[in-house]
Amino acid sequence: MTTAAAPKYTDWRTYKANGVNLGSWFCLETFMVPKFFEQHSNSHDEWTACEKFNAAGAPLDEHYKTWFTKADVDTFAAQGINTLRIPFVYAAWINVPGSPHYHGPQVEIMKELATYAIEKYGMHIVLDLHALPGGVNWLEIGEAHGHGDWFYSEKNLNLSYQAVDAVLDFIQNRSGHPDAYTLAPVNEAVDSKDIRTFGTPFALSDKAADWLLKYILGVIERTEADSFKGEEFWSSRIPHSANVVFDVHIYYFAGRQCDPDTVLPLIEQDGKTANKTNKFPVVVGEWSIEMEVNNQLSKRKELFDAGRAAFNKYTQGNIYWSGRVESDAKIAGEGGKCDYWSYLHMIRDGVVTPWQQ
Repeated sequence: MTTAAAPKYTDWRTYKANGVNLGSWFCLETFMVPKFFEQHSNSHDEWTACEKFNAAGAPLDEHYKTWFTKADVDTFAAQGINTLRIPFVYAAWINVPGSPHYHGPQVEIMKELATYAIEKYGMHIVLDLHALPGGVNWLEIGEAHGHGDWFYSEKNLNLSYQAVDAVLDFIQNRSGHPDAYTLAPVNEAVDSKDIRTFGTPFALSDKAADWLLKYILGVIERTEADSFKGEEFWSSRIPHSANVVFDVHIYYFAGRQCDPDTVLPLIEQDGKTANKTNKFPVVVGEWSIEMEVNNQLSKRKELFDAGRAAFNKYTQGNIYWSGRVESDAKIAGEGGKCDYWSYLHMIRDGVVTPWQQ
């Protein structure tokens, strides 16, 4: 992620985030918004829904206006939330020839809600370019399933810089609150097609890391996500003077063989080791409490409290994924996806209680 380097802008070396992601608002994921995709021929990603099944336009406009509301911001604020991370497809900011992704009223709709959060509650807003032209990780969240042509394409690199410029123009000239925003110029960029490596350093080759670094240096006065390589890897490659906070993502639902009875020491260790060099600040920009095996509804609060406490203690805070998830798809153990991933559901169930600083 990236914050403009000016005295009035947020200093992530001292700022503590207790946040939530507003996922699937402007970058939709099928598991989070299942009904939307069911209404568009069970499309397997937003690209296809727009390209073949007329999602662009009124259907997405309606989704944007209703997925998160001011009432949700009120609910989050009551739990001590001070940071909202908002993922976007690049098309919210720029038109890209050949892309069916919708360029509509996303920015103005976001601005209304963000301004409310800033002015009423003093919240900080992270604008996250979750998907970049060409696709950054072969997944629906990177542009579309099977898309990974962002790497090594000067055309897509230049389009990405255009999106960055558009976000910066909004922050600095149109937001009304430039000091309340941070830019995250990329999310989970990996070149490996092997899903088994996703979430590990092996998902990003050295060659792809060099390309990603080229992009990062192009927006170095802002901030960056670590693409699973970790703070230690990137900190040695970025000038110490850069105003950067590393956004690390920590999950337990795949590849770590943990359950509610074995994960607590791992959560503590993840917090302790998130920042190995202390050269730059680190924030846990995504995490959730679904385990790989034996999920138990009664253990959710213990796991959530442990994660929030550890990440807030050892890093510059946590931003939970995600604010709303409507899927009740079965998981390993008790309950469904929404019980472990949806902040609003977890508030309702008493899993999330107000954060005491």
